[in-house]
Amino acid sequence: TIESVELKAWVAVLPSGGGGGGGGGGAAVDDSLDDETIITRRYRRVVRIVPDRHMLYQGRQGRLCDLLRRVRAEEEEEEDEATASAAVRGGFDGSSGDGGVLLNLTASCVDWGNRRTIGHLGAGNVVLGLYAVRLAAAMHGFDLLFRCEAEAEAEEKKEEDHHRNDVVPRGPFRWMQGHFIAEGGGGGRAAVLPPARGPYDPPLPNVNQTCRGMGYNPVHYLSEDIRKDFRTMAVDLFGARSDIPESANYRTSGSTSTSIPAALASVPLDDVAIHLRCGDNLRDGGAHYGLLPFRSYVSRLRRLLLLQRQGRGHRSSFSGLTVGIVTSPFERQYLRGRDKQSAGPCRRIASRLVLYLQNRLPGSSISVRNGRNETPAVSMSRLVMAPVATFCGPTTFGLFPSLASFGTAYVHAGTTNYFVEDVAGRYDDVMVLNETILTSKRIKKMSLNETLGWLCADE
Repeated sequence: TIESVELKAWVAVLPSGGGGGGGGGGAAVDDSLDDETIITRRYRRVVRIVPDRHMLYQGRQGRLCDLLRRVRAEEEEEEDEATASAAVRGGFDGSSGDGGVLLNLTASCVDWGNRRTIGHLGAGNVVLGLYAVRLAAAMHGFDLLFRCEAEAEAEEKKEEDHHRNDVVPRGPFRWMQGHFIAEGGGGGRAAVLPPARGPYDPPLPNVNQTCRGMGYNPVHYLSEDIRKDFRTMAVDLFGARSDIPESANYRTSGSTSTSIPAALASVPLDDVAIHLRCGDNLRDGGAHYGLLPFRSYVSRLRRLLLLQRQGRGHRSSFSGLTVGIVTSPFERQYLRGRDKQSAGPCRRIASRLVLYLQNRLPGSSISVRNGRNETPAVSMSRLVMAPVATFCGPTTFGLFPSLASFGTAYVHAGTTNYFVEDVAGRYDDVMVLNETILTSKRIKKMSLNETLGWLCADE
């Protein structure tokens, strides 16, 4: 039995035929039933999805699809037998649903928020894995129930209540929960795209594509869901902003301003948010991660403010502009074990970025946002709640909240952010950064002074 948790009030779908002009779809979730009722009355079979076996990485996505194909084959065989014998299945109240299969994914979201994740993956990689599971389930024609473990969530809630709500939720996963309905017998659940921009091409992914791993899985088909999930999280944590009228449309059902964590009630938000990934960026030596040159931030902001002076926005100069650098803590005790050795270099890089921006954005205020309350959920929400611009380099952690930014999102394309160009083609507020990065592989061979010199070069 799963403990009752409030169901989400929305699920975006495309009609079973897909295609079309990017409109259509609507609510496809039954939020009148609690989880126990969903499982015991609506479905005659529940299939468990295990994160350590079935989520995206190291062949797990392929194993997930193998499981779904096997379940589908068994279902078709049962249907053939039932048709042949004209038998009627029993033990199920058909009035509440079609009696089909429910995929049940229940996970320790608290552990994920505390960085105890699948194979020690970061929070951004787990987010990517969850969307990949949702897409695969939909395209294989199965409903999916994703829930955080009730006991773990209850313990976290007790802790929050004990501290008078001063404890900030750790990860974004509780906002990704839902009872997701696969419409149209395999047509699947996918994003409702902005009508003015049209659907993706093709309008729905091939089922086999949803079985591919990192770098190939087409999770951009859920881009509208991604934006809703992360905008809802950010507004739940920080409240709606008066300078972002659209933010008033994103709150969890039943949520009110009094539920905003007290620890965040007086936390300042910034006009511009820059995600500066340190940690393994400075030591892993790979080619998939790296740092953007500092000039890429300034050049885009100058161009953006020029457009706003021409009537496309409310700000015409850097005077009074606030910029927040969202990065990992500088105190070793708050870092993952593998990131502790990067604490000192990260402090120097962030400090140099502050000076660089202060010298080139006259009248602006530059801050580093990495205090004790800067949990993954808070850091991600900062990227969402920046009304002017958000910047994201090659990292899955910053990728998803940046795509949901209420401002203009500048996201580096390629490597970990492999589907950004697809998303940018559908939204006016998502821009592709094609800057050459300083890869972790090169950083590993350079001194810190050489790294700083490369980052600060204006040409």
